[in-house]
Amino acid sequence: SPAPVPTKAQANAEYGDQEAEAEKRFINLKSLGSVKTELDILERETIPSTKSAISELNRGIRSNREEVKDLTTGVDSMVRAEEEARSMASDLDHIDRLQKECHK
Repeated sequence: SPAPVPTKAQANAEYGDQEAEAEKRFINLKSLGSVKTELDILERETIPSTKSAISELNRGIRSNREEVKDLTTGVDSMVRAEEEARSMASDLDHIDRLQKECHK
């Protein structure tokens, strides 16, 4: 027997359901598209510029470490020079005392 012909109301209801489903799918596709666009932007722009910024920071950190080493070396040699100067001053004082005793 032939399938019953749907009434106009049934056909409209069925069509409305299909249309609503298609609309939902379209919205999902559009949001997937915008997510893909966001991912593309991340991949193309944000991630490389972040990596570049990190590399720049790392270069700065290495450079700062070198400067700190140089400063530390400079401070160490200044401390050594000060110790040598004190030692020389002490030697000079000692020589002065010896000379004064010799002249007595």
